Amino acid sequence: MPRGEALKRLADEKGIIVRFVIGRSPNRGDSLDKQIDEENERTNDFLILDDQVEASEERPKKSKSFYIHAVENWDAEFYVKVNDDVYVTKKVKIILLTAWKGS
Repeated sequence: MPRGEALKRLADEKGIIVRFVIGRSPNRGDSLDKQIDEENERTNDFLILDDQVEASEERPKKSKSFYIHAVENWDAEFYVKVNDDVYVTKKVKIILLTAWKGS
C-alpha cells in the first residue's frame, strides 16, 4: 500500500483512494483507539468508522458502513472493500477493472 506522499499522489493524479477501513474498539476510547488515532495522524491512511465496533462478527455491518460512507463522501465509478485476510494482486485488479469497464 502506498504511504505518505505516494498515497496523496494516487488520489490526486489517478482519483484512487486507498484506506485501511477500521471500526472502534469495543472499549471505546481505550489505548487501542488512541494508538489508531495517533497512527492515522501520522499516515492519514485509515478510514475510521466511528459508529462501528471492530470485531469479526461485525464484518457485514462494517462493509455496509463503509459503502454508505464511501457513497456519501466520494463520487466514484466503483468502490471496493477487501478484508485483511484477502490478497488482491495488481494483475487481478486490472482484469476486474477491465472487465467492468467493458460491460
